[in-house]
Amino acid sequence: MVFMNRDKRKALVEKYSGKIAVAFIVCFWLLLYGQATGFGFVWDDKHYLLSYGWYLQEDFLVKAFTTASYLDNYYRPLGVALIHSELRWLSAPHWLHAVSLLVALLNGLLVYSIINILTSSPGEKTVPVYALAGALLYLSHPALIESTVWISAQFDLFVTFFLLMLIRCDLRARKFWSKFFLALFFYSLAAMSKEMAASFLFSLLLFHLFLDWSGYRDKIGGFSTRMATYSGIFLGGLGYVFMRYLALGYLVSTSDASPASSDFLLLAKALYHYLQIVIFPFFTISPVHEFRSQGSTDFGTWLAVFLVAVAILAAVMKKSKLALVFLAFVAAIFPVLNVPLLPSKASVLSDRYLTFPLALLFIMLTLYFMNIIKKGRVSARTMRYTVGALIVISSLTVFHYAKSWKNNLSLWQWAYQRQPDSVLAASNYAGALLSYGRLEQARIVAERLFKEHPHGTAAINLGKIQLLTGNLALAEKYFEMAGSFPLVRNGRAKRLTGLATVSLKRGDCGKAEKYLNEALAINPNAKYATMYLAYALYLQGKEDEARRYLQENNSGIGKYPFRELDYIFKDRKFIELMSTPSPAIGVTSPD
Repeated sequence: MVFMNRDKRKALVEKYSGKIAVAFIVCFWLLLYGQATGFGFVWDDKHYLLSYGWYLQEDFLVKAFTTASYLDNYYRPLGVALIHSELRWLSAPHWLHAVSLLVALLNGLLVYSIINILTSSPGEKTVPVYALAGALLYLSHPALIESTVWISAQFDLFVTFFLLMLIRCDLRARKFWSKFFLALFFYSLAAMSKEMAASFLFSLLLFHLFLDWSGYRDKIGGFSTRMATYSGIFLGGLGYVFMRYLALGYLVSTSDASPASSDFLLLAKALYHYLQIVIFPFFTISPVHEFRSQGSTDFGTWLAVFLVAVAILAAVMKKSKLALVFLAFVAAIFPVLNVPLLPSKASVLSDRYLTFPLALLFIMLTLYFMNIIKKGRVSARTMRYTVGALIVISSLTVFHYAKSWKNNLSLWQWAYQRQPDSVLAASNYAGALLSYGRLEQARIVAERLFKEHPHGTAAINLGKIQLLTGNLALAEKYFEMAGSFPLVRNGRAKRLTGLATVSLKRGDCGKAEKYLNEALAINPNAKYATMYLAYALYLQGKEDEARRYLQENNSGIGKYPFRELDYIFKDRKFIELMSTPSPAIGVTSPD
């Protein structure tokens, strides 16, 4: 190729430019995130995946579509079915991480494909520079770290994949019924992957309007053909709502909801923080973004309100395409602005919620800047250097911080360093120290947290620490104290399980059974309570009954409760005895 003349080289590059671009994206992605295949299970993986244990049940696929997914208001049957299928047939965390990397890569390639479809003409062979730049900017954004390297965040990857597939197929399809059925199919899959798809129709309307104003009407067709897509999405949404009601018996549960979660100014404050994450990810990236949601509003809240108001006016009065970009992003992120409150009266945001909104944002921004470059408003060279610098800085940031997700200790140590005042970061850091046997460090963090933000979860953590150090009286005091704070269903079950553990350590199995039955009445999926109830039966000499009880319930237990029992009671005989009926019951290392 070196000895070819210039025209032949150019023709060859243009002929294979698409394949070269795709190969470059794949290599770029592997360099960024290849390390993730060596990571383990972290954070809520053990609660919502391993300890929940649906994947061990023969009817787990049926259960995924007919019951709530883990918590009230969680109905994402396809996402649950996919993740638990991975757990059942792939099992090891490195394989599950490989699946995450693959889906995230496909999302990046879809961003590339969508931009390429919109910017290329039939029969034209040009190097897809803009499509490649948009895809690399998206894939290298630090906010994608969480959804890419955390297994439990696959829901966000799945919903993004199906929505991007919908957009791509909609651009390719030309006939009315093709658009309708493709929209119906992919939107149904997206809605069943995660509830965040709820606002997609509004985002798509704004996206289509943006394309219309930017000169891409031939790519999306007239209003009548667009109605096929909108109708398919609307019908898919109705189908999801119907399935949700049949499975749960309600559309929205308010059992654990906070009255402040519907506050308009709270939504504005959350939007402001998400904009910070998008624009300044190098300084804001963290597994936890916690802010005080009570009290007077701040500058950021009013700035977000002002930006939305200006964008609406600019879109209506000036037909501003940049305003439409911003409004489409707001519409995409809207379902997760309604954030729940923590016991400390703080709200939590998550980077993973930006997986789809960022994809839509970079598609629209790429098209916007391509148009202004062609009109000569911005120098192509200046834009090239700017985009290149952003990709390099973002990539280095991702490569550096992704390793923090390797295990729970590294994750929460990083989060705690980032936000030492965060209740969630401090609670999880104390729990991680506890899991790794660093009791004194865990006690210091937990006591500081309880002193500054007294709440039930902190009291439960302190109770566990005292339990492990053998101070049963103080452990009981903390567990009792936790009852004076408002706790969600899982928290109430954990508190009662803690009290039961104290009773078991004292040899009072009758009292322990009472607490454990109460915990299971509150939360039938309290797997620690299930396992400790079997242990109580075993301590009373009812080994056959304990074995039978676990055989009936072990498909939902997983392995983590047995590990904790080993730490607290050091009873290897029970663990070995009860591990015999099923290989799913066992003891693992903290990782």
